[in-house]
Amino acid sequence: IGVVCVCVCVCGGGGLCAFFCFFLLSKTKMIPVDVEGEGNCMYAAIAHQRKTDHKQVREDVGKELATNQKKYEDFRAVEGKQTCTWEQFLENVSTVGEWGDGMILQAIANAYKAEIRVFNDGGENDYTIRPVTEDEEQASEVKCFYSLFFNSKEQHYRAAVRSSDSQHIKFSCCM
Repeated sequence: IGVVCVCVCVCGGGGLCAFFCFFLLSKTKMIPVDVEGEGNCMYAAIAHQRKTDHKQVREDVGKELATNQKKYEDFRAVEGKQTCTWEQFLENVSTVGEWGDGMILQAIANAYKAEIRVFNDGGENDYTIRPVTEDEEQASEVKCFYSLFFNSKEQHYRAAVRSSDSQHIKFSCCM
């Protein structure tokens, strides 16, 4: 079982960033690593840990969505996101620079049979996304784990590595 982690930097640098790094390290034993932004950061943060690129993650998510259209169309209806056709939506997912959302995180969990733990910056309202089967039941088999650290103000995901694995990582945020 591999561990894949993603986090969000809560500032542009300085004291708040150092505070967040301390929080992240003390709570999870992980350290943030910068990834490409510009609408690609969720995909890039997952890709960093999978040792691939964000385009591959987008492709995998697109296949998951296309294969299980009914499941995700229902999700879109609940979220009120049916502002375009399904085909246009799939095209958007594959477009570099298009942001991901909660439905995309669920699709990532399903595509990779991954459990995704989302840590919010203040430590409140953390939640877990588990892969689900075609009949919307929780899947029993989890092959890997992802952790995300999220701050709604910054909305930039970063990959995270265990602090013991960090000696070869270049930190652009607070180290």
